[in-house]
Amino acid sequence: MTFVFSYNSPVGKWLGFVAAVWVQAISGNNYTFSNYSDALKSLMALTQLQLNNLSVAKDVGKAFGILAGLASDRLSTPVILLIGGIEGFVGYGIQWLVVSGTIKPLPYWVMCIFLCMGGNSTTWMNTAVLVTCIRNFRKNRGPVTGILKGYVGLSTAIFTDICSALFSSDPATFLLILAVVPFTVCLMAIVFLREIPPSSTSAEEKEEVKFFGVINIIAVIIAVYLLVFDISGTHGKVFSQIFAAILLVLIASPLFIPIHLMVKNFIRENSENLDVEGNNNIAEPLLGVEEMVREEVEKKEVVVVAENTVPAVVEKRSPVIGEDHTIFEAIRTLDFWILFVSFLCGVGTGLTVMNNLGQMGLALGYVDVSIFVSLTSIWGFFGRIISGSVSEYFIKKAAVPRPIWNAASQILMAVGYICLAMAMPGSLYIGSIVVGICYGVRLAISVPAASELFGLKYYGLIYNVLILNLPLGSFLFSGLLAGLLYDAQATTTADGGNTCVGAHCYRLVFIVMAIACIVGFGLDILLSIRTRSLYGLYLSILIPSFASFEELIYDHSAYTECKSVPEDALYNGGIMKDYWTNENRVIRSETNSYNFVLNNLSGDTIYSFSSWVRILDADSAVIKASLKTANGTVKCVGNVIARPGCWSFLKGGFVLDFPSSYALLYLQRSDGEKLNISISSVSLQPFTYQQWKKNQQDTIDKGRKCTAIIHISDVQGERVPGASIIIEQVSRDFPFGSAITKTILGNPAYQTWFKERFNAAVFEDELKWYSTEPQQGEVNYTIPDQMLEFVRKNQIITRGHNIFWEDPRYIPSWVQNLTGPDLKSAVTSRIQSLMNKYKNEFIHWDVDNEMLHYDFYEQRLGTNTSLEFFQTAQQLDPLAKLFMNDYNVVETCYDMNSTVDAYISKLRDLKQGGIFMHGIGLEGHFTVPNPPLIRAVLDKLATLKLPIWLTEVDISKNLDKETQARYLEMVLREGFSHPGVNGIMLWTGLHSNGCYQMCLTDNTFHNLPAGDIVDNLLKEWQTGVVHGETDEHGSFSFSGFLGEYKINVKFGNRTVNSTFSLYRGDDTRHLNIQL
Repeated sequence: MTFVFSYNSPVGKWLGFVAAVWVQAISGNNYTFSNYSDALKSLMALTQLQLNNLSVAKDVGKAFGILAGLASDRLSTPVILLIGGIEGFVGYGIQWLVVSGTIKPLPYWVMCIFLCMGGNSTTWMNTAVLVTCIRNFRKNRGPVTGILKGYVGLSTAIFTDICSALFSSDPATFLLILAVVPFTVCLMAIVFLREIPPSSTSAEEKEEVKFFGVINIIAVIIAVYLLVFDISGTHGKVFSQIFAAILLVLIASPLFIPIHLMVKNFIRENSENLDVEGNNNIAEPLLGVEEMVREEVEKKEVVVVAENTVPAVVEKRSPVIGEDHTIFEAIRTLDFWILFVSFLCGVGTGLTVMNNLGQMGLALGYVDVSIFVSLTSIWGFFGRIISGSVSEYFIKKAAVPRPIWNAASQILMAVGYICLAMAMPGSLYIGSIVVGICYGVRLAISVPAASELFGLKYYGLIYNVLILNLPLGSFLFSGLLAGLLYDAQATTTADGGNTCVGAHCYRLVFIVMAIACIVGFGLDILLSIRTRSLYGLYLSILIPSFASFEELIYDHSAYTECKSVPEDALYNGGIMKDYWTNENRVIRSETNSYNFVLNNLSGDTIYSFSSWVRILDADSAVIKASLKTANGTVKCVGNVIARPGCWSFLKGGFVLDFPSSYALLYLQRSDGEKLNISISSVSLQPFTYQQWKKNQQDTIDKGRKCTAIIHISDVQGERVPGASIIIEQVSRDFPFGSAITKTILGNPAYQTWFKERFNAAVFEDELKWYSTEPQQGEVNYTIPDQMLEFVRKNQIITRGHNIFWEDPRYIPSWVQNLTGPDLKSAVTSRIQSLMNKYKNEFIHWDVDNEMLHYDFYEQRLGTNTSLEFFQTAQQLDPLAKLFMNDYNVVETCYDMNSTVDAYISKLRDLKQGGIFMHGIGLEGHFTVPNPPLIRAVLDKLATLKLPIWLTEVDISKNLDKETQARYLEMVLREGFSHPGVNGIMLWTGLHSNGCYQMCLTDNTFHNLPAGDIVDNLLKEWQTGVVHGETDEHGSFSFSGFLGEYKINVKFGNRTVNSTFSLYRGDDTRHLNIQL
């Protein structure tokens, strides 16, 4: 096999992340000034103040990080990396030329410029890496940020220890490494790091979490390894070289992840018969790339001011804390300046220690200060990774404001400075550790705190303004305070420089910095107090999405690929875990089935079943799981198309209304023929009805609703507590509709009944070929035109159903009599006529209905006829959303023609023919619904990253009306609660003589039981009228279903009326209204 690299593949994505880790591991060069500062001081005959100002020049480079932030939205990742690499190569390269004696020392101001370039280079590297990786792994932003920032914290120790191990701490060599290594790593990262679509399935997210855990463990191992080396004293040359070699191996070890994925892909793609379903490209989404990238739409907030209750649009007032701020809005808030000054106190004093460790060490009698530089870096790493996790935990546990951890770090840092001022034996070791920890905490806490206070929309620029504290703090505390006070204590040397030896050299500096930290502590406490309500609000938003540990959470994981190794059993096997006795967890059967004996199954229980299956002596076979209870009842549990040489995932389930003392769960070939079957990772997990419903509701709350916070202010911008608020939802975002028939025309009662309930429609028969052309050449679109006018007038979205129908029973008789060229001409005329007539009128088109069950056209026109239908439809209307549509995929697992794997296989066949399918249509004609099977099928289809629609939902007319209604509720709740479902259509079009299977209303438009269910669910899934008052901060929050809303605000004699929307993808929506 030839490996073809793809950025969008898992291998490409993780190669990019590993490259990002390496960039961060070499991007902490701003903190290494102490390693070569003495050489610069000696060569250039600098005073301590001048040397400190060189350090300030380096830190000033970070102030220009704003340029990198602005460029990140305009330039590609490779270009940003290239700029950073070149700038660092030039900046540190010139310094190397000076220190190595290759060129004469340059003028002081010129050296300041090159140090500034070196400092600025890392801002380009960090921006490229952080922005790209957060976008690529947007559902795991915390682990991404922690890992990358952690490696930045280790980078100083990595540089220092490798250089000292291999080159005896030579300053010139150290600068050469700073110039060459980052440039080389950036060139490598340019090849692999790209922005790609993020993961969208639970399986991918679980894999990401697992791999992030591995990288975190590697980072901790590196940190401990460096720490042990640094504290173990002087080492011989050979030992140091071995240490450096092992360290490089550890740094390279995250490469194991993409290699592991590459090997897995190689094994899978070379297994026997893995191409039955087009498995070669199985990792690629079926959805076209252009459809996967969601367009970011600017949502302009409209603020309304009331004058005599007449609304008028005015300029938006300053936002309140917790919502999106521009940089100009942020700097006008007191909270920004509290955070800014507090940040200055922490990082400014921390940088002073880092920049002056060389002189501090010499003053206290240490010749080699590399140990202190390494200690600061390593403990800074631990400060970053621990504080981020701890602060997050306490926010979710008790709404502890994040700035409180900054306050704790400030006090600890003040204690560290006092310890340094006392100059006790070993105090520099203690001080280096304390400063490293607190500096790491400060960075790790302030980054998310700023986003929580001022929002994410403009966060890049706000963050870059906030880190202006780095050069500012370096200048104030290191350049001025430390430099001036040190020079005051120093004596002039023979070469024109100055030096100071003794504890007194920096004692006053440490005392002043301890006082600064105490001031910072007070500011952080103040900010914590001011943001208590904000974090309390965060907690109230987070609590609904976190189930109690006693709750059983449904696992949506599913897999469509055939794997070389089965995944672990869901729920750790559930009640099946005791069946595993062999080490490899594989059961083999050489008969026609394998049976599991289950004892004492509970009634009123829903069972979710899953297993991995492999066969050994057939090209492929449908393996069906069934359950036989003690009373002889047989239930279909699920099915899968299994293959030899790899493992296929079967997922389904069953419902038991009554207990069964004994049951047989068996897997066998669907046709009953003998087959050698291997089974692994079997799981059977029971859920109570309450647990099942709780999972449904949690998913609805997470995916179908959004939290909105309304902030009310007066014309002066002051918040208004006690304002009365009334909110009402006026339209739904989720498409919920029904079929309509021509009986709706000229029937005002039917029209009113329909439009009061539904926001989507589909014509039951009126677009079908037998309706529009009952006789050859007699095309008539009068009825569908009139029905289209009705839905247009009422702004009801409508599906196009259908262009062709493969079932011969519903093909016009004159078409059935055609053959060869005549039939080809007829179908060409049909599709061109229909799609040209209704171009851009329907949101979807069911192109070739029920292809899994019938093949009328393919039998007569060739095996590629269905593909040609889709190709023609795509050519005639490139913007049309093309759907497959079939029955018995989600309704049952008895129909072997329409298994979920057969549906997926057909989708892949179309994809191989060049068709990017836009959606999955599941008809949903149920008799007795099986909720766990419905959910399992939806889970598996959701991995394809295509919108799923239930297109023709009804319940069999052979059941009584009450049972119909009960079963309909089951189906609708499963559909609405599943995150992969994007719309539901009922097949309840009303004819003069009733409905196809199920009616919602009688001919006088009085609800039948099924109609009551629909009305009740529509009411449940729409936000009712919300009444409330703004709190003491002038804010009011509520959680509502996605859609359009109107709001009325009253305070005294002032009234405001406005509208707003809650969109899919919103986390929390902030709205500002001015009275």
